[in-house]
Amino acid sequence: MVENLVERIRQKDQRAMSQLYQMYIRELSSVCYRYVPSESDAKDVLQESFVKIFTSMPTFDYRGEAALGGAMVEKCVSVYLDPDLSTHLLGDYTSEKPWQFSVYAAAGAEYSFMPSWGVYIEPSLGYYFSDGTKLEHYYKEHPLTPSIEFGLRMHLGR
Repeated sequence: MVENLVERIRQKDQRAMSQLYQMYIRELSSVCYRYVPSESDAKDVLQESFVKIFTSMPTFDYRGEAALGGAMVEKCVSVYLDPDLSTHLLGDYTSEKPWQFSVYAAAGAEYSFMPSWGVYIEPSLGYYFSDGTKLEHYYKEHPLTPSIEFGLRMHLGR
């Protein structure tokens, strides 16, 4: 079925393009939203990605549905990473690479159940300072980040 769609898209069939778009819009949207900070910018990248997908279809070597899906994801990422397109679509803030300063404190406990083996638990708390940019990221919304690490620890040389 998908191979048939690819062949029809090569012949510029608009219905086939629409069908392929409907099949992959959710997956490719999630890829764009992972890379692009705002919804409107992600939609711009997604639209440009589909343009690239459809225009590259005549030279695409179909090797199965998984290969097609991978190639489509690659087009989304390449639109985002292309410096000319990303500056045009997303503005200058994609080139910002600010320092992210933070403080981190942790304290833990370990119980040794054998001479060289123990289990541990280590609660911690981190605070991420504002980086002063308009980039949206997790630490701007949640600067205080608690976490708990636990696991098995092996001691060498005991």
